[in-house]
Amino acid sequence: MSNIGSNPLIHFAAGATSATIACVSCQPMDLIKTRLQQSKQTKDAEKYSSVAQAARTIIQEDGITGLWRGSTSNVMRVVPGAGLYFLMLQMANRRYRARTGHAMTPLHALLTGSFARAATAVIANPAAVAKSRMESVGVWEYKNGRSAVIDVLKTSYTRGAMIQVLGDVIYSGISFAMVNTTSPFAQKKASPTSQFIVSAVAGAVGTAAAYPLDVVRTRVALSKAQGKDAGIVAVVREMLEEEGIAPLYRGVEFVALRRAITTAVTWSSYRAITAAVGRARR
Repeated sequence: MSNIGSNPLIHFAAGATSATIACVSCQPMDLIKTRLQQSKQTKDAEKYSSVAQAARTIIQEDGITGLWRGSTSNVMRVVPGAGLYFLMLQMANRRYRARTGHAMTPLHALLTGSFARAATAVIANPAAVAKSRMESVGVWEYKNGRSAVIDVLKTSYTRGAMIQVLGDVIYSGISFAMVNTTSPFAQKKASPTSQFIVSAVAGAVGTAAAYPLDVVRTRVALSKAQGKDAGIVAVVREMLEEEGIAPLYRGVEFVALRRAITTAVTWSSYRAITAAVGRARR
């Protein structure tokens, strides 16, 4: 992970900063993903039937800055969650190496990544729900991300929490296991490009595995669009009965690409920040 020591604040700050950079730069792709996943839940869903159509509609109705709608709630979700996530990974890696004398095995990395993300997902869930609401169309109208988060805390703290945790566990377990297992090869080449590629592939694979759960989570978070208060089982049943299995994978290629870029930017930024801090502390 890093050789700058065990100062928890450094790893927390590096993780939070790197994830913030990634989420802001990739927010337009995240917004389009949410609009695609809404599908038939709103009367304007036909405007978001494809990536190109969704992007065109957003720009026409809200201008180019509309592509960054939901950025505030996204950052509020990312900062504490990513900071804690990278801190937990660093601590687990350091303790494992001290106890065994070698890096984590793929299985240990899978379990570590899953546990770390599960813990942070519970904390970040209100902001995740708020982000989905801010990015939705024709459902909720909030002045800003802060007001959205406050409303969720008051009314729907646990909405989508279980599915959020499960999806994050699958994604993070797989992606961290791949990054942690293959990173020695990337680092041996001393090539930031190879590190970027490794992280991107890990993000894409993890996303493909967890994508159906992400679709369900978004539908649950947006269930009030039709005056419902549906749970996971009800949302899945309705989706399968009315639309079939297709919505569970609609837009998966685009989302896998988005997550690949986000994961690569996050890990590359984290390594760059910790390396810079390490040089400054010498």
